[in-house]
Amino acid sequence: MFEKIFGGTEEQQLQFLKWRSWLTIIIFFACGILTELGVDFIGLYGAIVLFVWGWGVVKNWFGFTSILALLSNNIMIGAILFVIYLVIAYFAGFLTSIIGIIRYFYLMAKLRNRK
Repeated sequence: MFEKIFGGTEEQQLQFLKWRSWLTIIIFFACGILTELGVDFIGLYGAIVLFVWGWGVVKNWFGFTSILALLSNNIMIGAILFVIYLVIAYFAGFLTSIIGIIRYFYLMAKLRNRK
């Protein structure tokens, strides 16, 4: 399962997950701090989840290589498909980000125990 989502070998998965995991963790804590100060930046976390995690996963599921592939036949149907695509990517991004961060720390611990 992890090979299909994050890449082939454990080293490739570690490279794939490294910057995504740290970016997500930093943004998550920054959104938490800013929310405590009265500023609502949870949308920033949602954007990170959507475009960093969810977009690639859903793109692999449905096989669309670009947004223009959705809009190529009929602009109205393409716009509706694009909105549905974004909603699915958003929820898939939340799930994938949680799994990805856990997988990243698991691989780091496994690598540390191997040395």
